[in-house]
Amino acid sequence: MRVLVLRLGDDVPSGFLLGEAETRGVKVGMTRLASGERVGSHSTGQNEEVLVFSGGRGILIADGRQHEVGSGCVAYIGPHTEHDVLNVGHEELRYVFVVAPARSGAVRGRNSGQANR
Repeated sequence: MRVLVLRLGDDVPSGFLLGEAETRGVKVGMTRLASGERVGSHSTGQNEEVLVFSGGRGILIADGRQHEVGSGCVAYIGPHTEHDVLNVGHEELRYVFVVAPARSGAVRGRNSGQANR
């Protein structure tokens, strides 16, 4: 088994950190958005995606709804979901994204009681 450790400092630019060359299909990257900036609407396609927010304040627009996100939030976006992220704060919005091929028949809708719906 191969282990990779990355340090996420202030000098890490937006873009992919790990891709299929380093993993078995998982892609990992960092996104940094200036105040007022957005990623741009795109779909997860056949994948599922997790966003882990480490700074700033923003809005995740997905599934026809707006979800407040920011430092300390984790968001899951299922397959075939059009989504966008917008920085609505005054400081940089930062998050790590993890994209992986979705399994067919995956379990859906597990609630921990702490999810913001």
